[in-house]
Amino acid sequence: MPGSRALLVVVCLAIAAYFVRSVPEISGDGRLAFVYAVVDHHTLEVDRYARQLPIIREDLALYDGREYMAKPPLPALVAIPAYAVLRLAFPPADMDSYWWRWVLTLFVSGLSFVATALLVERLAIEARLPAPRLAAFATALATPLVVYATLFMATALSAALLAALALATLRRRAMTVGFLFGALVSTDTIVGAGALVPVAMLGIEALKARSLGRTARIIVGAALGLLPTFAYQAAVFGSPLASMYTHLSDPQQRAAFAAVQVGLPQPDIVLALLFSPRNGLFIVAPIALLGAALLVRLRRHDDACRRLVVISAAMAAATVLALATLPRELVFWPFRAEYGPRLLVPILPLLCWPLAWLSMRVLAPLTFVGAIPQLAAVTLLEPMLNPAATYQTGEILRRLVDDAPTQSLPGLALPPAVPERMWVGWLAFFAASMAGLAAF
Repeated sequence: MPGSRALLVVVCLAIAAYFVRSVPEISGDGRLAFVYAVVDHHTLEVDRYARQLPIIREDLALYDGREYMAKPPLPALVAIPAYAVLRLAFPPADMDSYWWRWVLTLFVSGLSFVATALLVERLAIEARLPAPRLAAFATALATPLVVYATLFMATALSAALLAALALATLRRRAMTVGFLFGALVSTDTIVGAGALVPVAMLGIEALKARSLGRTARIIVGAALGLLPTFAYQAAVFGSPLASMYTHLSDPQQRAAFAAVQVGLPQPDIVLALLFSPRNGLFIVAPIALLGAALLVRLRRHDDACRRLVVISAAMAAATVLALATLPRELVFWPFRAEYGPRLLVPILPLLCWPLAWLSMRVLAPLTFVGAIPQLAAVTLLEPMLNPAATYQTGEILRRLVDDAPTQSLPGLALPPAVPERMWVGWLAFFAASMAGLAAF
């Protein structure tokens, strides 16, 4: 129904817009510095912004005495048009401009979050399952995707691209599959490794059919998707194949990446990524474990559903295994503040669309209960930047009582005369979210 689809979009946007970060976020702020430098100063160098906020140097690259963004460039490139248009009416940003941070985060991560929910619904419809929209709500609200929708990281965009890739593979869109693979590499290299699976699937089908045209479309699409990365590395580091990570400003990170030796996936790392209390994907998103179990159940469904099961399972497994091939010190980086295993969060749409097979009577309460810690995590995200803490469900609920609430739109909208207006704004948001979800 169109009305409930509009509700899905509004709910996702409202939650993504809730949080207004007023303190630095190293990974996202390095990307923002790049956006500001390109639009306002027509340069790729971010030195002036690093001087304004020296903490972001931990995540920048140093080359020929200049500082540059050291991230795959696509998330920042997506933000450039929005910033350029808004700059026609508003003054330029600096690293203390938390309203600019909020607007651009909403544009990139918030809209990606909405797109992911809609794509999960479409995947479930393609599989002919009975509750596609509720599965989309469950994916959006009952998993850590909702947390990363409020951060200017690659996570939300990667999730949307990965879900779109599954859909394009199901429909055998050769050029789109190639392009989305390249775009994923230009967004998040680890997720790009998982995206090799559909490229290989369609490539093998094209070879079997002796279709040079389909093969060429995959290659051309991949080249277009990889263009941002190759162009950025060539412009900054002198070669399209240069590695930005070997120029990291932080000596510890630079040494770790310079000596990377990829090996076979380690079983203990895989188990830790999926089930450990600190890093377990299925610990912070137990509803995804149910979805993964349903993938196995749905392999006996009709042909379209069976193909989607194979695509989803293979892409998710390849992403987990690709991450597990890295050295332990990179997988569990000591200074990484994250909610669950951040690099695996993009596979959640692939694991959650099968939830649409459940009846509404079963899936609705599961979504409601699963959303409670996720929405609580959104409201308490600012304290979670402390990397010494653990951010699992118990920690989130403890912080509901112990920590001051973070800055939010409802709190900022209240007049300063309201006592503890951030608490009042948080309580109003959380109560309204739960009431609205229960009513739906």
